[in-house]
This record gives sequence, C-alpha cells and structure tokens, in this order.
Amino acid sequence: MKTWPYVCVSALESVSKGLMVPVMVLAIMDKGLALGDVALCMGLYSLTVLVLELPSGICSDLIGRKMTFCVALMLTAVSYGLMLLSSGMTLLLPAFVVNGMGRAFSSGSLEALWVDRDIKARGAQALSRVNTIQSVTSAVGLSAGSLFGGVLPMWTSQVTQTLGRYDLNYLLGVGLALVAFVAALVAIPGEKKPETTDTDALPARRTLAGHMRGLTALFVSSPVLQATLLCLLSTGFFLCSIEVYWQPRFQSLLTDDRLFFLVGVLACLYFVGAVLGNLAARLILAKRPDRRERVLYLTTRVCMALSFVGLALVQNPYAFMALHMLVYFFLGMANIAEAGLVHKEVGPGQRASALSLNSLVVQVGVLLSSLAGKLFIDTWGIALFWGFAALALMVASAVGMMRFKTRPTPKTALESLSAQG
Repeated sequence: MKTWPYVCVSALESVSKGLMVPVMVLAIMDKGLALGDVALCMGLYSLTVLVLELPSGICSDLIGRKMTFCVALMLTAVSYGLMLLSSGMTLLLPAFVVNGMGRAFSSGSLEALWVDRDIKARGAQALSRVNTIQSVTSAVGLSAGSLFGGVLPMWTSQVTQTLGRYDLNYLLGVGLALVAFVAALVAIPGEKKPETTDTDALPARRTLAGHMRGLTALFVSSPVLQATLLCLLSTGFFLCSIEVYWQPRFQSLLTDDRLFFLVGVLACLYFVGAVLGNLAARLILAKRPDRRERVLYLTTRVCMALSFVGLALVQNPYAFMALHMLVYFFLGMANIAEAGLVHKEVGPGQRASALSLNSLVVQVGVLLSSLAGKLFIDTWGIALFWGFAALALMVASAVGMMRFKTRPTPKTALESLSAQG
C-alpha cells in the first residue's frame, strides 16, 4: 500500500483549514458581529454537524468513503467562498451551515479508508503507526496553514486596499480545498465496495436498519467505547471554549499591534504541541499498547485540564503561548491513545460510522459550549468559563476510569441486541 497519496491529500485539506484557524473569530468580528454573535455562528455550525454527523458516516460506510470525502472538500470550498462574499449575518449563517456539512462528511471518511487499507496491508499490529501518521500529517498541515494564515492579514493590509484584511485567507482556503479535491480523485484508489468482516454486524448489516442495530449493539456492549464517548463530550465542550475565545483573550494580552503576528505563531505552536504529543504517545505505546493505552488516555486528559486552568489564570502573552502549547501537547497524546482504543473495538465495516458517532458526540459538547458561551461569557468572563470547562474534563475522566474497569457485555448479549427489530 502506498501511503503518500493519503498523506498529501490529508495535508492539503489540513492546510486549507489551518489558514482560518488563527483568524476565524477575528474575521467574523471584522464583519461587524459581536463576540456573542460569534458563539451563535459556531453553535449553528455545531448543530449542522450534529444533525449530519452520523448519517454522513453511515453514508461513507455503505456508499463509499472516497466519494464522501470529495463531497466534503467541495462543501468546504463553497463555505469559504460564502464567508468571503458575506458582509453580515445574511450570508455568514448559511456559510457556517455549509461548513458544518463539510465537516460532517469529512469526519472519519478518509481516516477509515486509510486505516482499513493499512491494516489489510500491514496487519493490526501497525495500527499505532497509521494513527500516528494521520495525526502528525493533520497537525503539521494545520500548523503550516495557521502560521501562514496569521501573517496573511498583515501582508494584505500593507500591500492592497482592494481586499479586506482576511480575504486572502478565504481565497487560499477555497483554492487549496479544490486542489485537495482533484488530488483525492486522482491519487486515492477507488473502492470496489465497503469492506466487512464477520464480526462487524450480524445479518442485514448492509441495510441501513441493520447497520444501525449493529452499531448500537457495538457501543452497548463495549465499556471502552462508552467511556470514550463520555470523554469526547467533555472534549467538545473544552475545544469550543478554547478555540472560540483564545483569539480575543490572547489579543487582549498583546500590548502592541505590531505583535499581531504572534496570533499566527501561537496557532502554529499549538499544532506543533499536538505533533509532539502524538510522537510522545507513539513512543510510550510502542512496546505495550494494550496495557498502557487506557492509563495514558486518562492521565493525559487530567494533565490537559490542569494546564487549561493555568491558561485561564495567566496574564503574560508568552506564558499564555507556552501553556496553550502544553494543553495541545497533552491533547495530542490523548488522541493517539483514544484512536487505538476505538479502532481495536470497531471492525472495518462499521469504522466510519463509529468515528462519525464519536465526532457527533464531540459536536454535542461543542454545541453545549456555544450555548453556554452565548449565555454566560459576558457575566463569567473567559477565564472562569475556561475553569468550568477544565472541571468538565476532570469529571468525565473520572467517570471514564470507572467505565474502563467494567467488564464488556458477553457476545451472546451483543448478538441478541443486533438481531432485534
């Protein structure tokens, strides 16, 4: 199996998204929206992903992952185009709906196709390897895009008065998404049909109803998947709280407008932190992944929460950058352990659906965080809101630890549930 086509396509997609990471909130506010309106846009985005996440994953499993991923790239390009043309809420809200559609169709599609083919070529023992390559590729692409995306607004305002401050970010995002679309069509091998195994689901698994029953049975029978779902809910709440509010929070700590380029540097550094976390987790899990994955997953989540508390309290921009990077370092470690836990519980025929369900739960957390931010951020302030998100991470990790100790449901119960209906 050739890995480079997947790496190149994934990197192109990540760079296109990374261009907007350091400036998305500021770009929205530049169109005249208040910070509370930003939370509304993010909430609408999350609601769209929430509605389409699981159907898109099932579509990916039943129809084809390559085509689903290509649809996602086109939707992303369209959404950036709408953001570029918008001058207020009229086009901006539809843009976030389309962006949410792209996010839903992209989650799990390329990853599931890549994982299944790598396992088929190299065996299940190579799972940690492919998880690390995926995470590092995504993080490097997002990091490069973020670094460039933070510099573009400064360059645009100095060179031309025709374009808006963030217009080049949108234009390059559209262009790279289209390049990734063409690259995926040309370089990623086509699928004959979705792969299945005898353990994926029981009779009628290729029908929608049968697929849903098998997926439900899988999660009902697995304490590991239940624990990761709970942890992912708190992760979604945490990620929204930091990704929506870090830009205005960090900008308030800068004493000189000439330091604005640090916004891009910070966005780059936290992806660097995630890459380092991925690599550190790979080293730790290299020898005894079965024994260390659960411990690593829960430990790094607790460390992430503690670092987040420090981030909420710090008042120095450089200390903020260091702690921000540390938060994402632990997140990167947790992601590798989490991916290993999930992929070992799920078979090829249900992998994209299971990943979409995980992403759906993350989006529920994002939506809850958006609603909480809209209601309470003006009263609580960003620092206190972040402290609450850190507490949610700690509580979910504690409950997850208890679920990890629970024995899985016997196979006969799984079969019984799958056969119902």
